[in-house]
Amino acid sequence: MERPNGKHKRRRVGSLPPHDEGERLTASPHPPRCSSAASCTRAADSGSTGGGLPGGRLAWTHADCSSAAMVLHHDLWLALCPNLSVTDGNGAVRTRLDEKPGEEGSSTTTQPGTATTFDGRNPRASAAADSVRTHGHCAFPVSDVEAAEHEQVAATTSAPTVAAALRPSLPTDVVPRLAEGMKNLVSQGWHPVWAFVYDEAWELFQAVGRHVLPSINPLLKLNWDCWAWYLDPSSIPLPRGFLPHRDRTLMPFSETQEPAYFTMWIALTDATLDNGCIRVLPATADPEYKSQDDTVTASWNESAEQALPCSAGTVLGWTGRLLHYGGQCTRDAVAPRVSLACAASTLEFEDPDMRVSLAHGDLPTLAERVRTIAVQLWSYDNKSPLSPSMRQLLQALEGWFETHDPDTAASQ
Repeated sequence: MERPNGKHKRRRVGSLPPHDEGERLTASPHPPRCSSAASCTRAADSGSTGGGLPGGRLAWTHADCSSAAMVLHHDLWLALCPNLSVTDGNGAVRTRLDEKPGEEGSSTTTQPGTATTFDGRNPRASAAADSVRTHGHCAFPVSDVEAAEHEQVAATTSAPTVAAALRPSLPTDVVPRLAEGMKNLVSQGWHPVWAFVYDEAWELFQAVGRHVLPSINPLLKLNWDCWAWYLDPSSIPLPRGFLPHRDRTLMPFSETQEPAYFTMWIALTDATLDNGCIRVLPATADPEYKSQDDTVTASWNESAEQALPCSAGTVLGWTGRLLHYGGQCTRDAVAPRVSLACAASTLEFEDPDMRVSLAHGDLPTLAERVRTIAVQLWSYDNKSPLSPSMRQLLQALEGWFETHDPDTAASQ
C-alpha cells in the first residue's frame, strides 16, 4: 500500500502499513536458528559463529528466543558477526569481541557524533547527479566516497591535529566485512536486514549520503527506509527480485527537477545477470516518468530495459519514480547477490525522522536499530512474508517498546 504524501509522526513497531517501495526482495525471511533448549544454552567456548557469549553461558534459554531480551543484547550480535561493530547505548563503541574501543586493529575508533562533516556538493558526485536528472538513475563506486572524503580532508587543513579530527569516517574494508557479516547472519538463520544492527551499515549509508545527496537534492535527508538481500543460487526455490514497480508513485519533482525521494542500493558482492542484478527502465524511455501515475504495465518497454550488473562496492541510485526490478537468481550464478539499500526523502514529501531521528553523524542506540528493523520487517511482510517465529519475536519486541523509550533508554 502506497504511503500517502505529507508529514508523518514516528509510529511504534508494527504500526506502519505494508507498502510497495523499493526493490524489496531477499531470500525467505528466516527465524533465529533455535530448535532446542540445548542449542540456546551453549557454552561460551562452543566455537561456532553464533555460539555462546563471553563470560559464561548465554543469558537466555530456548523459551526466551522469542523475547525482546535476545535481540537487545549487544553480545549476541558481536558473537554472530565478530568482524562487525555494535555501539553501546551509552555511546561507547564496541568493535569486536576481542577488542576494546581505540585498540590497535579495531574496526573504528570514531565516537558517535564526530563523523567527518563536509558541506555542499563535491565534484565526484556531479556526474551521478547529471545522470539522475537525465536518466533517473546513477552508479558510482564506494571508493569515490572514500576518495572524496580524503580530498576534502586534505583541502580543509594541513594542521595534523585538525586533519585527524576530520579524518574520513568510512573504513576502507567496510564492503567485504558487511558481506561476510551478512553471510554469517543468514547461515545462523537471521533475515539479512538484521545487518542494520551493526555500525558499519549505518556508517556506510551516512558516508554515501554525505557524498551524493547534496548534488541530487540538498533537501534530501536519510530516512532509514532500509532493506537487505541475500539472493543465494543454492536456495530452493530460487530467489528473485520484485516485479517492475516505482518506489514512490506520487513523488514530486522540484521546479529544478530535483527528486523528493531517492534510493541508494549498494552491492556488497558482484551483482550479475545470473544472480539477479537490478534492471531499470530509464526515464528517457518512460513516458509516465513524471506523471505521478502508477502505469507500470503500460510504461514498461522491454526493448528499452537496461540491466545494471555491477561489481562489489558499487552504489546504484534512483529516484522514487524510476521503474525498476530485481532480476532472477539462477543456478548459473557463481555466488550470492548480497546488497543493502537505504532511501532519503525531503521533509515536505515524507518525514525523514519517521523511523529514527539522528543528529548529523550520530549512530542510533541498539534499541533504536532494533525498532527500525522491526518496523521494516512488518512493513514488507506483504512482499517478504514473515515466518511464524519471526512474527512472534516482533510481537514480543512491540510489547517491549510499549513500555520502553528507545530514544532515551540504554540497551538491555
